[in-house]
Amino acid sequence: MPFKRPRPPPVPHASNSSSTSTLLSTNHEHKRLRRGCLHGIKAYILSAKIDGAEYESLIGEAEENGAEICKTPAEADIIVTAIGMKKRLERHIDWNMAKGKAVVRPDWIRDSVKKSEALPCGDYAAISDLHDSSVENCPKSSSSQSQPPDQAEASTSQHQSTKESTLPDLVYEPRYKSRFACERYSPLICPNQDLVKELHIIKLAREMESEERSALSYSRAISVTFPEKIKSMSQISDIPYLGDKLTGMIQEFLSKSTISQARQLSSDTRYQTLISFTSVYGIGPHTARHLYDLGLRTFDDLSRYLGSDDNAEGSGGSFAWREGLRLRDELSVKIPRAEVEEMGRLVDRALQDILPGSESTICGGYRRGKLESNDVDIVFTHPQGQGNKANNMVARLVERMRKDGLITHTMRESRSLRPATNHDGWDTLDKSLTIFNLPKTSPYYKGIHRRLDLIYAPREVYWTAVVGWTGSTMFERDLRLWAKQKGLKFDSSGITRRRDTKALYATSERDVFKLLELEWIEPRLRNADL
Repeated sequence: MPFKRPRPPPVPHASNSSSTSTLLSTNHEHKRLRRGCLHGIKAYILSAKIDGAEYESLIGEAEENGAEICKTPAEADIIVTAIGMKKRLERHIDWNMAKGKAVVRPDWIRDSVKKSEALPCGDYAAISDLHDSSVENCPKSSSSQSQPPDQAEASTSQHQSTKESTLPDLVYEPRYKSRFACERYSPLICPNQDLVKELHIIKLAREMESEERSALSYSRAISVTFPEKIKSMSQISDIPYLGDKLTGMIQEFLSKSTISQARQLSSDTRYQTLISFTSVYGIGPHTARHLYDLGLRTFDDLSRYLGSDDNAEGSGGSFAWREGLRLRDELSVKIPRAEVEEMGRLVDRALQDILPGSESTICGGYRRGKLESNDVDIVFTHPQGQGNKANNMVARLVERMRKDGLITHTMRESRSLRPATNHDGWDTLDKSLTIFNLPKTSPYYKGIHRRLDLIYAPREVYWTAVVGWTGSTMFERDLRLWAKQKGLKFDSSGITRRRDTKALYATSERDVFKLLELEWIEPRLRNADL
């Protein structure tokens, strides 16, 4: 955000090292102590039941400390998995092969890095039946048999519960001079939040009036990173995307702690009405302006309009609008991380029942580290789901969850009949935008409806979809622009080479960045919007 970024936070304590090892650190001694402790070890990390962000973090941590990450379990000395049952593991790895390897939990990597040595595998055996073979086949370590690992570090669920109080600080070097948001580190914390909020009001006003170019100018200024609180104009002299108009607004803010145009808009009836109407699920700026021009000003006006028989058809009476208005108060309540994770577990459980071996990743603001989310985006795939052979996976999942009483409404569906590599649209993935409610048996049940978007990605474009649905909006926009200048086309449904439409497939999220010739940026540093 303009001037959105704080000074680099201090290097986290060892207990948080697992979530920060993939980031650049300014503490060279910290790096030196962690380098090379897994040197010479060939590791295969099974992604099943490991959240996408954690999967990428484990790969980065292992590679940074000398391990070679293998593409198949047959090549590896050690197999890392969060699966704890023999039958579940056999869906992914031949049992006889597993007996010839060390098969350990993910915390083997984290604890080994923490103690700067490859630890013995006995205490980390992922499956009890493989304990003895894991001890026998464990890569040699100079240390003695370790003590039982800290249970707080263990991860046995695909949607690992990350409590708000334990989200570690991120170590990063701000790059506020880079022109592309996908090159910059953009954490959530903003030292200039009051300034950002003022500019955001003006940006929203431009969006409400469909002044796209002007809105984009404000969005770009908001996305620019800056490492400290702005106190003088001299600090921002070399920041990109700041023209005379924006510079003048910033100067006004520094002298008055407010921007007059933002204050005027905030009290404007038209602005307030358009903003309130677009808070209803399914109503965008164009429709909001149409409703305003019809004389509607309040939700009561909108309710009467939608309830009129004269407006039962056409633009004024869609089911999505009616239900969106009815559920507006509930859908406006933010979703805490713990509840997001509960939703993820329930989706995964339904997936495994109808499509055993499926994988899923919670994306969106949750994955970028937000403590509360407006909605929940879950991207899923299946090892046998190639190309356009989706076998109605989204429809089957929605139907199952509807029968279980979890999905109450389907607000919008999109089924692509095109192969995932034909990018004539922003996103050709199969998806269903739904309304979800937790079961009463859930400890997080509040009787509140939530927005849940379910997205199916064929296996070969799964990680591209995860990147595309993680966001933020400006980060994704700049990813597409960056790809274009590299002669590529990027969106959630894949990467293609522009000159011959050849598809480029990524085998991990990190690989997506490599294909785009970008330095890896951890999801929680992709918050290039308010």
